[in-house]
Amino acid sequence: VRTEGIDRVALTTIDAKKGVAALKTLGFQDTADPIPFSRPVTLADGQQTEARFETFQWPLTERPGGVRLFACQHFTRDAVWLPELTSHANGAARVRHVEILSETPEAAAQHMSRLIDQPVTRLADGGLEVITGDTRGTFQFVDRRLFEARHEGVALETLPTHGGVALIIETRDIGAARHALGPMGLSPTATSVSVAPRHANGVLLMFVKA
Repeated sequence: VRTEGIDRVALTTIDAKKGVAALKTLGFQDTADPIPFSRPVTLADGQQTEARFETFQWPLTERPGGVRLFACQHFTRDAVWLPELTSHANGAARVRHVEILSETPEAAAQHMSRLIDQPVTRLADGGLEVITGDTRGTFQFVDRRLFEARHEGVALETLPTHGGVALIIETRDIGAARHALGPMGLSPTATSVSVAPRHANGVLLMFVKA
């Protein structure tokens, strides 16, 4: 059982039912049907509305690099994607990528490639990347040596030995990110600020200029 790090990653789908059908076409016949759910939302003006979703998950046995996947279809984005919920003191704008630590990063990347039907690309520093969509964050697979080289100067003593270990977030204002993080923020470069895994449940958080 994983107690630290990123256990699963949520992807966006525009049609959960078609997503399940696509997975079965790819050979994952034990994919379960989508699950609908909802929750009440109180808007800024005090009015009540409802957020409705439908999710599906990849088979639990499919964990590339130790990370599980699920996808969510939003039916009521106007009840969720609200300015007061999407504006943050740290200036966060989007997830750039998730870094997944593996002793066999190439095999893990190829596994992810099969799950989401996207190619594997080798990066300049030797990492392996699998995109998730034109405007969405990517998955990057690295071994321990490369991970330590990427994050030199950040204490990694509570980092899990494998799985999702880093979340790279684009910020509109790197100064705002540094201010929001306070003493927890480390600045390995002029355009980034990081939080060590011991402060973030085993996940290295890194904010970079958008």
